[in-house]
Amino acid sequence: MSSDQTLARPMSGRAESQAAGSAPARREWTVSTVWTLFLLGVISAFNFIDRSIFGLNLQLIKEEMQISDTVLGLISGIVFVSFYSIMGVPVARLADRFNRRNILAIGFTFWSAMTALTGFVTNVWQLALARFLMGAGESTGFAPPNSMVADLFSKANRRTGMSVMRAIAALGGIVLFPVAGWISHEYGWRTCFIVMGMPALVLAPLLVLTVREPVRGQSDPGGPRRADAGTFLQVLSYMRDSRSFLFMVLGGVCMATTMHTNGSWSSAFLMRIHELSAGDVGQVQGFLRQPAAFIGGLLGGFLADRFARRDVRWRLWIPALACLAVGPAEMLFLFAEPTWLWMLGLGLTSMFGMMQMSPVFAACLDVSKPHMRATVTALFLLVVNLMGDLIGPVSIGLMNDTLLSGMGDRAIQYSMILGAVSASAAGIFFFLGARHIDADTRRAEAI
Repeated sequence: MSSDQTLARPMSGRAESQAAGSAPARREWTVSTVWTLFLLGVISAFNFIDRSIFGLNLQLIKEEMQISDTVLGLISGIVFVSFYSIMGVPVARLADRFNRRNILAIGFTFWSAMTALTGFVTNVWQLALARFLMGAGESTGFAPPNSMVADLFSKANRRTGMSVMRAIAALGGIVLFPVAGWISHEYGWRTCFIVMGMPALVLAPLLVLTVREPVRGQSDPGGPRRADAGTFLQVLSYMRDSRSFLFMVLGGVCMATTMHTNGSWSSAFLMRIHELSAGDVGQVQGFLRQPAAFIGGLLGGFLADRFARRDVRWRLWIPALACLAVGPAEMLFLFAEPTWLWMLGLGLTSMFGMMQMSPVFAACLDVSKPHMRATVTALFLLVVNLMGDLIGPVSIGLMNDTLLSGMGDRAIQYSMILGAVSASAAGIFFFLGARHIDADTRRAEAI
């Protein structure tokens, strides 16, 4: 094991002031870093939209292929997420050793191809296989770009940098969701998948030609350090001793349950309960949900970075408060009758849901060493996505088909209460993790 992977005596003083004093003096907000954030944000938008259009078209697919809610829940959830999460670990190990930009470009091309091929499936098994392989490709779309951003920005600005990337992704969704909904409404769900897979033909080469691979650790205290990535078991052992990370994983599982439930079933909910068309749902998702996510994404990172200068626990207090706010917002979305009121609930759910994301992922990177960041991100996603999907979308489908089947279309209204409950639990876990974030960050910074 390399020397910086062993436990060392923590640095004296508060984490924030120490980091500020020893961080390398370099400009972080340059034309190059802004362009990198922009392009990573655009690719992240397609990473999100390519998986989300299944939920957008779920009702149309159900009607054409005569598939039950349980099977749809499995395909939209565990079939995709299992390979997405499991493949994320070996992909991250590669990203901790090799060029992250190139890994992302290859993965983007592959998952876009699988998105387009989904439009040609003829039975449920082909649909599941396309979804399965799409998950394999999309596993490259999270750990590598997050690790790159962590090397572009110091700890003091890391949450803001990640929030900007996610805000750009949300802005992309403002355009892409209505377009996808319109295509589905006018030309069918198959054409929607084919069209959404095409942009990678331009964007993947643009990434390789215009974005440079960041130097690992260049924005950390002490500057770049050469270190072996270590074995997977060594990384696992190191993170196992981080109490804040363990609480972040528990909170992440709960919040993933909420977000995956909404991602898979909110479009079907709007069609069944409020009788919206696919085009109408696309407009709601694009012009309401995505702007709200954009605002939440920017606010989360900005507030966490700003308040953490006074007390580092705000890095997790901000996401904790956001998660607690998701619960009542979700209930408003599910049960409000006036259109403006359930739209308010949906918008607030999206805003607070996105508000917690960047601070939590940045905190995971804060408590890990530079040479293991992609692996730590993949570990987090592996547990969070698998558990969140098992508890979330699959459970909704099962409840709709069994326990609540007598309620007909109204079943989805009550099964989705699960999302409100799990978001509240996430807030509690993040509050508990905040108690240990300072000590765990200093431990990660020790040489």
